[in-house]
Amino acid sequence: MSKVRFTRAFYLHVIRVHTVVMARVRKLLVCADGVTAVRVTRTVQELGLQSVTATPLDVAALVARAKEAGADALHPGFGALAQNVALARACEAAGITFIGASSSSLEAIAAAAATLDVSKLEAPHRVVFQVFADAFGNVVHLNEREGGGAIFESPSPILTNEQRAEAGAKAVQLARDVKLVGAASVEFFVDGARHLHFSRMTAGVPAEHAVTEWVCGIDLVTWQVHVAQGGLLPLTQQLSTRGHSIAVMVSAAHAFAGPFTRDDGGKLSVWAPTRPEAVRKLRRALAEAAGSSDAAKLSAMLQHDTFMRGDADVAYFGAATT
Repeated sequence: MSKVRFTRAFYLHVIRVHTVVMARVRKLLVCADGVTAVRVTRTVQELGLQSVTATPLDVAALVARAKEAGADALHPGFGALAQNVALARACEAAGITFIGASSSSLEAIAAAAATLDVSKLEAPHRVVFQVFADAFGNVVHLNEREGGGAIFESPSPILTNEQRAEAGAKAVQLARDVKLVGAASVEFFVDGARHLHFSRMTAGVPAEHAVTEWVCGIDLVTWQVHVAQGGLLPLTQQLSTRGHSIAVMVSAAHAFAGPFTRDDGGKLSVWAPTRPEAVRKLRRALAEAAGSSDAAKLSAMLQHDTFMRGDADVAYFGAATT
């Protein structure tokens, strides 16, 4: 039996209706600038909510800015603020909905980090599982991303279905253990013998989240806002993924455009039915970045036999940023 796939518009409609029923958040302070602020604000507006942005400041200043703007929720953007225990605690004390993990969950996440010495692993691959949880104890993982530095892809070209199930189950259990509500990434390293090693968990949605959105067909920021208001997860673990997505961090003087191509301002991602097709599509897009030295380097790395075989390890991806 084939699995039913719903469009992003359908999910937005369902969540918008549920949001009206919950009626908890009306206006968000988005703690980000540049393309991140644009990305989060776009989704917030699609949900029918108001928003105001603020350049990341210290905790007291951000909470004061939220109160001044009449915001009843705060989105920490993609990065360190999502992991800031003091900010989450200050929002809780001020009655502001923090679009992220609670302060107690953030403390538990920090305590759960493994003492893994990656340098002792042979040719390690970095594989990160995206997890989401709601306040009712429902937790799902949205499969994995592989990569680092300036290149990321989903799904991983090296994981077997058995390893994917094993790592996904571990990621979900960890989310339950820390009583997560919201989004988090669970990082593993796969050694040369293809053994999995847990590394750490990080709260929030990372900058490279576009590849997950492409293959899962969902908007992670929509989910963040939804579950932060007490909503149920829109999906169960019977998630249907499709195709392959690759993203690169690239500087270019113009915006990229094209079918199944997304430009988040320095974060270029593509989707295609297969990995080889995704590589070709991304290299074509990078070829348009005339005068961009990093675009040429990234294109060459994507074409290299090491990457095409799926043998690109942490050291290979690290070379993309040097």
